[in-house]
Amino acid sequence: MAQAADSRGVALSALASYRHPQAPSSGTPGDGLVVGYVAPPDHAFGAALEALCGVLPRG
Repeated sequence: MAQAADSRGVALSALASYRHPQAPSSGTPGDGLVVGYVAPPDHAFGAALEALCGVLPRG
């Protein structure tokens, strides 16, 4: 998903890469995203949101 978002100009990183290797886990951790953003002009937020929604799984 992160690669598909990148191709649309939206920076995403899988949350697993931010998890401490020694952190306790209870079962299978859920999916998560870290969304990188900067301060785009107001008119760019709609397009960024559409791009993000276009790569998120539906369900």
